[in-house]
Amino acid sequence: MKQLEEDLLHERALALDNREMLRRSKVKEQELEDQLESLLRELEESEDNYDHLMDSFADSQRTVERMRSELNLGAQLVQKLQEEKVQLLEDIKELEEENAHAAQDEEARQKIQQLSILYRPC
Repeated sequence: MKQLEEDLLHERALALDNREMLRRSKVKEQELEDQLESLLRELEESEDNYDHLMDSFADSQRTVERMRSELNLGAQLVQKLQEEKVQLLEDIKELEEENAHAAQDEEARQKIQQLSILYRPC
């Protein structure tokens, strides 16, 4: 009988140990599930951040390409303006030379006209 009582006490202690282990196991399982949920939320946030960063990167790339295109256009316009400036300076030089010749011709014409008035037979 004593052996049976000891076996019964031992079985109860074992059952209590098993219940305690089950309870701790469930607590640990709940903790792990909570951690998993937290990690999944963080992963989702990270994926959202990654998507946002990739969108921003794509926008930046488009902006860089647009600015590069505008810079190239600006460089072409500057080159064209420089060429026009050179041409205009050449035109101005030619006009100044023509103007100088015209002024000399006008002076000569006026002198001839004055001389013709002076030496005109009356």
